[in-house]
Order: sequence, then structure tokens, then C-alpha cells
Amino acid sequence: MLVKELFEAAPGYHPFLITKYWQVAQLNYSKEQDAEEIRELEAHFHTDETFTLLKGSAFLIAQKDGDKSMEMNWMKLGKTYNVPAKIWHNVAMQKGSSILITENAQTHTEEKKLLPLSVDAQKRIAAFLKQEV
Repeated sequence: MLVKELFEAAPGYHPFLITKYWQVAQLNYSKEQDAEEIRELEAHFHTDETFTLLKGSAFLIAQKDGDKSMEMNWMKLGKTYNVPAKIWHNVAMQKGSSILITENAQTHTEEKKLLPLSVDAQKRIAAFLKQEV
């Protein structure tokens, strides 16, 4: 077969196309991605990362290094969102949601840094979920 179909139905993060330079992954809703379960943000200091909402409902959380304020944006179905290098981020998803992620190869294994969130920040993320899409 010349063309390969790529899809993963299981919950969680699934990198399914990895080349020498880049990778494509599917992130399906799992409890860890629920707005009330987000406990940290991540950053990649040398590469951007893109997110495309395939189905469901999700919002991106972003924060500059050293800044306490967070930007939260509901994602639109079929739109691609670019998170630049050095931006702390995460994605909160509702049940049934699925996102396509494109990034440099080994970004999640070699270049990922984590930032724990304060209880106040966690509450703000959970509260954002209650806002209208």
C-alpha cells in the first residue's frame, strides 16, 4: 500500500509517524487532559508545536516564561494552532475530543520541560471550562 492510514482510538498521547526530523501524534481525551486535572504546563525551548482539533471540544493554555497570567483559548474544529518555542502550554480536553499534534522529532522525549501549576492557576483553568465556547 502506497498510502498508510494513521489513526488511534485509545485514550492518551500516541506518536504514530516519526521521521528523522518531525513527528505527528494524536492526542485523545484522557483524564489527565481534563480541565480539572491539569497540574502542569510544558515548554519546548528550541521548537514550535502545532495543535489541530479533530473532534470534540478543547482549549489551549499558554503562558510566557516568568509571567503568572495565562492565556486560554477555545480551539475551533479543523483549525491549526501554533505554540511558539519557549511558551509554556497544555491543552484541556472534554470527553470524546481528539487533537492532531505536529512537532520536531523527539520533542517530547528530549526537549520537554515541565512547570508545576499553583492551586490558583489550576482553579482558573477549571473555571475557564465553564465559559461558553
